Amino acid sequence: MRTPSGRSAAYAAAVVEAVPRTARGRRPGYRLRLLGALLIRTPDAPQPRGGISALTVARVSAQRLRFKVRVTNRGGVHGYPENLRVRLTDSRGRTVLERAPRTGVVLPGYRRDCPLDLFRRLRAGTYTAEATGQFGSVRSRAVVDFTVAPGNRVRSVRRVR
Repeated sequence: MRTPSGRSAAYAAAVVEAVPRTARGRRPGYRLRLLGALLIRTPDAPQPRGGISALTVARVSAQRLRFKVRVTNRGGVHGYPENLRVRLTDSRGRTVLERAPRTGVVLPGYRRDCPLDLFRRLRAGTYTAEATGQFGSVRSRAVVDFTVAPGNRVRSVRRVR
């Protein structure tokens, strides 16, 4: 497949639907829909432009905190965040968590939230969350400070840098 002339990327999608046969006048019990996407980038395409635009922390339940790393694509071609990591440190500088959130493709002009869930209670206190990663040829980062109150409640989230 070739991209349109003068373009460095092309995108296509198709939806296929399957419906079982039923007796006349009866509705089917289910429908199956499959989505297929095709993302093409030419070898001479520019690198995607963008990076980490936000990091948020929220309490999802009494036992779970969710960190979301927002990756924004400001370029003209799709890309994937690389080496995306979230590191959580306590007020003494000790690392509490360091993991990679779930990622995926980011289309041109769009943004994607990459979530990471922590399934345990944190002690009450002040914490710093830092997200680092690379999108295209640019490394970026976001840092937030937040306070955890008793009951794993998140208070006073403040963007640092």
